[in-house]
Amino acid sequence: LRPVLECVLRHVPAPYVQPNDPLQLQITTLDYSEFVGRIGIGRVQAGSIRPGMQVTVLSHKRPTTNQKILQVLAFEGLKRGSVEEVVAGDLCAVVGLDPIDIGDTICHPDAPRALPPVS
Repeated sequence: LRPVLECVLRHVPAPYVQPNDPLQLQITTLDYSEFVGRIGIGRVQAGSIRPGMQVTVLSHKRPTTNQKILQVLAFEGLKRGSVEEVVAGDLCAVVGLDPIDIGDTICHPDAPRALPPVS
């Protein structure tokens, strides 16, 4: 198995991210907690995301909304924990957005750019 993984590391390019651009994150899956409600999970494509940040949620199904991130969770193995910031290229879970659905784009209010819908 090691040769296969080494081949993947050598020949598969890293995902393209834009750390210096405004926030852009696409929700790819959802979780639910009876304490905080819906939790959106996805990878930060550009910029960074922090708790307390004002964001714009662009949906292909609903009108655009402006909301506030209550909590940002990062993954470590199968566990996730609260963090102060997640940067481009990293997976995270966001709490406090409602409504939120798979395919929605979370972005900076000054640069609302939707990512293509998840198919």
